[in-house]
Amino acid sequence: MQRKGITFTALARELDVTPNAVSKLCHQSTMPTRRHAALLGLGVPVELLPTPCDLKTGPKPRVQQSQPE
Repeated sequence: MQRKGITFTALARELDVTPNAVSKLCHQSTMPTRRHAALLGLGVPVELLPTPCDLKTGPKPRVQQSQPE
């Protein structure tokens, strides 16, 4: 991103988050769709961003274990 003249600090200011949060978002394999859209709106090229994907929050469902008969 530095080659494109975009810094995590500048993006963080626009998104109202910390530069570390922007760095973490950009280095993961996926990112929330609302953040992806916001970064595209700020001029970040799509090829520099991870895949947009909304992951379900909350506890994971319990796996049913078969009971011995």
